[in-house]
Amino acid sequence: MLALFAAAALGVALGIPARWFGKRFHFQGGKRVPTTGGFAICAVWWALALATGLFSPRMLSGLALAMIPLIAIGSADLRKALGPWPQLIAQVLAAGSAVLIGGVTARYVTHPAGGLLYLDQLSIGGIPILGALVSIAWIVVLMNAVNFLDGMDGLASSVSGIGFLTIAAVSLLPHVNEPSVAAPALI
Repeated sequence: MLALFAAAALGVALGIPARWFGKRFHFQGGKRVPTTGGFAICAVWWALALATGLFSPRMLSGLALAMIPLIAIGSADLRKALGPWPQLIAQVLAAGSAVLIGGVTARYVTHPAGGLLYLDQLSIGGIPILGALVSIAWIVVLMNAVNFLDGMDGLASSVSGIGFLTIAAVSLLPHVNEPSVAAPALI
């Protein structure tokens, strides 16, 4: 939490105000709204991820590479409002890095009528093709869902927090028993 306040103070000191569709927005009295909170969240997430040792080196490298296009496009968007296509390309590149380099891939999904649909039937280089495509699409959809929720103060973080707590709680149920899924959700 201290990192978030430090990043906000840094944003105000550097004169990096919030933007919405290229227009600057301010609090009452003309005080600037900082846009550097994402850096603090990333820093704290990385500190916890490295301290807990929950992720493999492969997964950490994939996630680190995934952050590069997101930080680049986010910084560019703060300076000049970008259209949706550059942002979508950056999101696909980021999701592709997490999936292809980090190995974050769905191997199966639950079928609504019961049973499982296996996505790892065809693989190239140990990467399931269908699972990789589904994972990339899902990551991009979730990024955009959070982005759409970001119009109101606190809404995106509240919904994300509830989602993470739900994932952690369900993964710790006796019949699921996936503590390796619960731990990253709680970070």
